[in-house]
Amino acid sequence: MLEPVLELLDWHGLSRGPVRARRIGEGISNVTFLLERDDRRMALRRPPRPPYHQRAHDVLREARLLTALRAVPWPPRVLATCEDPGPIGAPFYVMEHVEGEVLTDTLPAFWQSTQAATALADELVDTLVALHELPWLDTDLADFGRPDTMRQRRVDSFGRIWDSSPHRDIPRPMPRRPGYAPTSRTSGPSPSRTATTGSAT
Repeated sequence: MLEPVLELLDWHGLSRGPVRARRIGEGISNVTFLLERDDRRMALRRPPRPPYHQRAHDVLREARLLTALRAVPWPPRVLATCEDPGPIGAPFYVMEHVEGEVLTDTLPAFWQSTQAATALADELVDTLVALHELPWLDTDLADFGRPDTMRQRRVDSFGRIWDSSPHRDIPRPMPRRPGYAPTSRTSGPSPSRTATTGSAT
């Protein structure tokens, strides 16, 4: 399985020699592997093993987003992509490796204090705000999505995923908060392009 990855790395001049690979993290979403080659560390992203919802695990879409955001200091740089699912059974891409903590079922000790958790939450919100302030229409994302119909498409898409995925029946309606009104899957206003500035999907 590593041979096609080696060929891609060689084609893009990403170090030389054998590759050591190990999985990073857990879960059933897109899978991340650490690649170590010579003195270089990289990360490979691919969908989980089939069957899976192709649009819900579109790693090439991820790669396009990261590439379009290359002027922003936080995202890792995309190094190579493979659109052909043949070599390893799914499309994949390779990006820079970024050191950090991988969260699974426990938090690192230094994040378990109230101060650290607050700082982490503040940084997350600040980063999201900065991303939404980007002039995305001036980037390679100008034709990336259809923001005018984003809300309705999300409701429809998640509805189809729910209908086609195994799930348990809930015998009675879950309690709703006061004033709650569910969004219709077939009606309702769509946000304007102005109102969704910063969202490209």
